[in-house]
Parts: sequence; structure tokens; C-alpha cells
Amino acid sequence: MLEFYDFITYQLLCRRDRPHFFPANSEYGSLMLSLATFGAGFLTRPIGGIVLGIFSDRVGRRPAMLLSLP
Repeated sequence: MLEFYDFITYQLLCRRDRPHFFPANSEYGSLMLSLATFGAGFLTRPIGGIVLGIFSDRVGRRPAMLLSLP
């Protein structure tokens, strides 16, 4: 549950904040842009985990942890 906190928060606030972040000519276009952003984050998370997992196996856990910190 804690892992998906950011996705749940984005989903709950998406309806309210959508016009501010994704101004479009139509409500439908704004909705599709916000869902595309949600989908991109949802799909790239496992890819990043695979890449970082391979990196940590080859280089070490400490450098992988330091690389993942913002």
C-alpha cells in the first residue's frame, strides 16, 4: 500500500487539478493527458526496477542505492 501511495494520491487529485496541469480544448483531451501521465509512471516503474536491479547486481547495492536517491 505504501508503494502505491503516490499513484493513489495522483488518482484522487487528478480530477480536481487536471485543468490546471493539462489545459486542453476539451474535457476529454484533458482527461486523456492526465491518464497518459498516470500510465507512463505506472509502466516505467518496473522498467526502472529491472535496470536498477541489474546495475546493483553488477556494481553493488550501495552505488545503486546512492543512484536512486534524488
